[in-house]
This record gives sequence, structure tokens and C-alpha cells, in this order.
Amino acid sequence: MRRVDAIALKQFALAEILAEVRRHVGAHPVVAFAGRRTPPRGERLAVGVVPSSDKDRFRLAVRLTAQAQASSPLVLRLKREAGRDLDLALVGAIRALPPADAVHATAAKGAAQRRRQRPVEAGSSVAHHDVTAGTLGAVVRDRARRLHLLSNNHVLAAVNQGKRGDAVVQPSPQDHGDVARDRVARLSRWVRLLPRGRGRNLVDAALASLDPDVEARFTIAGRSLRGVRARVLPELRVWKLGRTTGHTRGRVSAVLLDEVEVCYADGTVCVFDDQLEIVGLRGAFSSYGDSGSLVVDEEDRAIGLLYAGSEQGGPAGSGRSYAAPIATVLRALDVTLPRASG
Repeated sequence: MRRVDAIALKQFALAEILAEVRRHVGAHPVVAFAGRRTPPRGERLAVGVVPSSDKDRFRLAVRLTAQAQASSPLVLRLKREAGRDLDLALVGAIRALPPADAVHATAAKGAAQRRRQRPVEAGSSVAHHDVTAGTLGAVVRDRARRLHLLSNNHVLAAVNQGKRGDAVVQPSPQDHGDVARDRVARLSRWVRLLPRGRGRNLVDAALASLDPDVEARFTIAGRSLRGVRARVLPELRVWKLGRTTGHTRGRVSAVLLDEVEVCYADGTVCVFDDQLEIVGLRGAFSSYGDSGSLVVDEEDRAIGLLYAGSEQGGPAGSGRSYAAPIATVLRALDVTLPRASG
């Protein structure tokens, strides 16, 4: 179907999903997962747009968090309406910050990112002093040209619990970062995460102002960023550098995803709209502790800020990754990505 038709069918699906949620969940603002593997009744489906095999044509993307949703009246109706233009995938629960033991099980190829790095550089281990681990997405500038570290709210602001001025360390506490020795920045600004029922989220993002005596590079994996990609389409080839899995390559598997429910470690569930979905080309694109990684295209233009991943649905059951469009992130925090000079 044409892109306009795919988006129209997506809007129809959203209206039906929201009506179903209201019937089952009502006005309850938050449903805590508390480690459960099966989402609660009334769980939303994520819906977006993916490419068709035909040029300039698109399909409706529907993501299931539980197998039982495949036989729901809404999904059956979407199958009838969209036919072959429906891309249906079971992804399981989508999660952000993991328990500490999950972060500890790291891949050897991410070892360099977990070390102490001076000057600090994107892709390295970083976190609020009370958070286990995360990844530095980029070094950015505000309007006063002050430098900040960019990552997720749940990495730098501890899911809204952080306070302005809190210490941010590199490497992260899980990687033996210590406030007295390894503080590189202080929490300065964040976009508040809204629990389900209290509003929609577009980003999971925060800033920490760089300490005056800490040097920083504007590069990522030694490469200079070439700005922000204006338009992101499915099938775009991308890469990222993260604290846990290091350098990985993937492709954008869906865009304009709405109703993406993300579970946080404290049981909070947040709903995100207008998100990007990415799958790895060889195994997982990301894992726990990679939250905050900058997603970059093959021309070294930034496209997104990674913040969550699913349990399944990727190649060989490796899961899928979710990122907020970087243009939305930068606009929400009122900062810019400096272009490296070399």
C-alpha cells in the first residue's frame, strides 16, 4: 500500500487499541510488571510503518508483547484489512534498565567501552552514581555553548529520581566507577518520563554538564559525526557503539512506532510514540547497558538515541532495539550535536 494508506491504517489501529485499553485498564495510571514475563490484560500493541518489497510502498507494522494477542479481535481484523501488507511480529516485553546481574553479564567485545576513558568519548560506560550502567550517547552543546553529556533519563537521572547537580561517573558504577575518582559531570537537565496513563513520551533523555577539568571528544568510535539525518526510512543501515556490546550494525526495521510500552526496573511502564525500531544484522543490535547509545547511519549522521530492547523478534531470537529520533531528543533538550573537526 502507499505510505499515506499505511499511515491511515495505523491511525485506525491506534484508535481501536486505545478503545480496547480504556475498556480493560480504565483510569489506572501505572501497571507494574514486577518481573512478570507476560504483560497484563489490556496491553497495547505497538503500531508503525515498515517497507514493502515494492518501491515506494509500505506495510503496517504491528508488534505483539504476548503470543495471545495474535488471536485478539483487533489483530484478526487488521489481518483482514491489511492482508499481505501487515508485518506482524512477536517481540515480547520491551525493557529499559536491567537488574544489576544482567548488566554484569557483558560481552568481551565491549571491554574497551567499560574502561575509564579520558578524554571522555561517545560509546563509553557512563551513569548516575546510583544507576548500574549505561552508555554515553554524545557530547552536545547548549545555547550558551556549554558542554553536556547526552544519554537516557534512566541512565543519568535514575528514572526521574535524580536531582540537579547529582554526580555522573565514567565508567559507570557497575564498571567500578567511583564518585571521588571518576566523576565527569553533574546532572543538569532531563525530560521527565510520564508513566502510563499520565501522558505520552517521545524521548528517554537527559543531560549532565561536563566538569570544567574534564576533556571530551566529539567523535564516536574515532569517527566525526556529520550532523543529523533529516529523514529516516525503514531498511536504513545503521551502527552504534555501546557499553555492553561494543560496535554493532543493524537496519531500521520500522518507523513511526506508536504505543511502544517500555518497562523500567522500578515497575513503571511508559508509553512512547513516534519511535524507531532496529534489528541487528548479525545477532543482537544492543543489550542491557547499551541504553543511551547514539544510533548512526553509514554516512555518520545521527538518527536516534537508543533506550530499550525487546526479548525476542530479531534475527535468531536476538530481540529488537528501540530508539527515539535524535532530532526529537535534541529539540526536547534544546542542544545541538557539535561537528568534530577531525
